[in-house]
Amino acid sequence: MGAIADLQRRSGQVTDLETAQFELDHGLIAQGSAAAEAAYRARPDNVYVADVLAWARYRNGDLAAARRLSHQALRIGSSDALLHWHAAAIALALGDHASAREQIRQALHENPWFTFAIRDEIAHASRQLGVPFRA
Repeated sequence: MGAIADLQRRSGQVTDLETAQFELDHGLIAQGSAAAEAAYRARPDNVYVADVLAWARYRNGDLAAARRLSHQALRIGSSDALLHWHAAAIALALGDHASAREQIRQALHENPWFTFAIRDEIAHASRQLGVPFRA
């Protein structure tokens, strides 16, 4: 990921969110969190930045901040399945099963497949919430 990200940066592409998301989903929590924090400082009104920072806070166990940022990310009514999946996972971790169920249904409605990196996590949460998930 480092060499590709370096090439993208040198060509003028901004890939901080993609890099942060990848790191957070692959166990590189410190690096992903630092990238998410930096992106949020630069673009605090961006819903995708708020979502990635919410995910970083979730991965670090700061569930109250994660929920607040997730609400910020969803404020414009996005149909992005990843934002809804993150909101579902955060709500589930907080014990808010009604909200988690609503968010995971929305996520699966928008994208029933997701990536292999997070597919097992989504399937597990779906089973916990009693929401059908296509394997």
